[in-house]
Amino acid sequence: MNSEWKIQTAEVSLLKLPLRTPLVTSYTTYSEIETVVLRLVTESGTIGWGEARADEHSTGESIQSSFSLIKNRLIPTLIGLDIRNAPAWFKEFGVLFQKAPASKAAIDIAFNDLTARSLNVPCWMLLGGRYKEEIQLSRVVSLASPEVMAAQAVAHLEAGFQIIKLKVGDPSDWRNDVKRLAAVRRAVGPTIKIKIDVNGQWKSPTKAMAAIEAMQPHRPEYVEQPVPPGEWAGMAPVRRRTGVPLMVDEGCNTLAAMLEIALRASADWANLKVMACGGMHEVVKFNAVAEAASIGVQIGTLLETSIGSAAGLHLATSLSNVRWVEMGGPAMFQQDIGNILSWYQGDRVKVPDLPGLGITVDQAMISRFTVERWPL
Repeated sequence: MNSEWKIQTAEVSLLKLPLRTPLVTSYTTYSEIETVVLRLVTESGTIGWGEARADEHSTGESIQSSFSLIKNRLIPTLIGLDIRNAPAWFKEFGVLFQKAPASKAAIDIAFNDLTARSLNVPCWMLLGGRYKEEIQLSRVVSLASPEVMAAQAVAHLEAGFQIIKLKVGDPSDWRNDVKRLAAVRRAVGPTIKIKIDVNGQWKSPTKAMAAIEAMQPHRPEYVEQPVPPGEWAGMAPVRRRTGVPLMVDEGCNTLAAMLEIALRASADWANLKVMACGGMHEVVKFNAVAEAASIGVQIGTLLETSIGSAAGLHLATSLSNVRWVEMGGPAMFQQDIGNILSWYQGDRVKVPDLPGLGITVDQAMISRFTVERWPL
């Protein structure tokens, strides 16, 4: 009875997927992405997919700790669970998830996928319906010399992108970041939108204010996380005095932080990542706080596969408060484990009306990139 709702089997895999080209930020260089993929199957054979793209800088978890938590603590409790009881289950394991939002996201995404597939509706329908017919994406430019970054930006324009995001946050001198923006602006012209991502590396509100004021002639669309995570009191005057829109990212991973940002008027935008927030349902809560404070939302990425990227795109499709979307991970892998790139046309994405996440996952590709799996 009710076999379509009860979980019969679960499988978790730790993958390493090479990138086409390394992604360079102010704090590290990624040449490959490690991620955890969860596969749940109900007694009726319905499959739901989840992903935990743990990252110590953004989610506070290591990839191995996420794999171990899901394998040893969570999967044993999932077998036999009726997914209609998901809220009670999440509450029971709330303490475990406090420092493991990506692990929570994997379960949340899989539950959403299973529920929507069982109801034969797309996940965006569970979120309230479709608000946008299509989504516009940006492409990221890695931290490098001004000349190299300008060339990367031009290449993205030639590929059809109209919004560029620059990774900056020079540890030696913020003036170098101004030179980077100036070079890119000269290369792409006056109409292209340029987003600036500092990843908190300007270290102080004083440096952030000086850097942003120097950048103003080059018209950045916004500046993301110009100060260290948690410096919400210091970020507010930077926003007021420069007049340049600011976005929060790192550190905006609890509802308490989102509320403080709203109350202090620290930002114009919030970069909400499914992995850092703890799943699709949590993003909806964060968005509600942001929207109440007139803070717009970007659905950000930690370079997830088709699974995590689909979750973010369903949210962006449904939530009216979402303006920016950055689900570019699948295009950056040498090979992805799913077919989500079929949704992409240049810099535009349309999420289909297919059940669940709407993706097809290639299990042979998962096996190819698996480092560790349970059960064996």
